[in-house]
Amino acid sequence: MRYRLAVSIYLLFCLNVQAAQSPHGDTGTLLPQQNHNHTQITNNALTPLLETYLTPYDDAETRFLQFLDQAKVKCYIASYSITNPNIINKLIQLHDRGVDVEVLTDKTQAAGKRERLALAALEESNIIVFAGRSAENALMHCKFCVIDDHLVEDGSWNFTTSANREDNILNFVDSKQRATKFTNYWLKIRSDMKY
Repeated sequence: MRYRLAVSIYLLFCLNVQAAQSPHGDTGTLLPQQNHNHTQITNNALTPLLETYLTPYDDAETRFLQFLDQAKVKCYIASYSITNPNIINKLIQLHDRGVDVEVLTDKTQAAGKRERLALAALEESNIIVFAGRSAENALMHCKFCVIDDHLVEDGSWNFTTSANREDNILNFVDSKQRATKFTNYWLKIRSDMKY
């Protein structure tokens, strides 16, 4: 009898802990409900804040557009595929307000009909686009964006209309060190690219 009582108390305790941890009281979901405030990413000098989105459960497209809106000086993108008209329009808006926008993309992907239209829209707006292959003549398969030497987005999410419905991750971080690493990588890809 004592054993049953102890187990019952333990189970009640566990349920109360789960309920307290879940803001919606929903303990049966595989992924916790995420409360993204969609505010500007802030930086702690010791540990940069990492913000992660998981699609299709999170609206990564909206967050990415907000991320792009933070650009004041430059925005460097490396994307295996870029066809999302909302992203294309946002990049054109950034360029029109004086932000240096440059895009790297894969040459094979760039040959597709939707990609050709998207890249043509960027180029008609005087945005520099580099479409090529890797230094080893393989795919340029990166998916990342660096803004103003301190903001970085990376993950598996292509800048396409279908990406929000697919299983992908996006990470956002405010880190000068990470931005330097990604910017140097972006510049290396650009210089070594086979056109």
